[in-house]
Amino acid sequence: MTAEFPKLLEDYMKLEKKFGNRMEIVLDKEWVSLVKQAKELGLSIQDIRNFLSKHERESQHQ
Repeated sequence: MTAEFPKLLEDYMKLEKKFGNRMEIVLDKEWVSLVKQAKELGLSIQDIRNFLSKHERESQHQ
């Protein structure tokens, strides 16, 4: 089990609590591939989250 798994499980449980039985997880194949590539390059899940958050904030200010 990776160190990120408990955080992913915690995130899932929060979503499940919010959406209940209506929740469906749909994974975009391209996103899954990109995350796998990032992990292979040694990036952590937190690195990926930080990158996405930074670029989301930057796009909101344009």
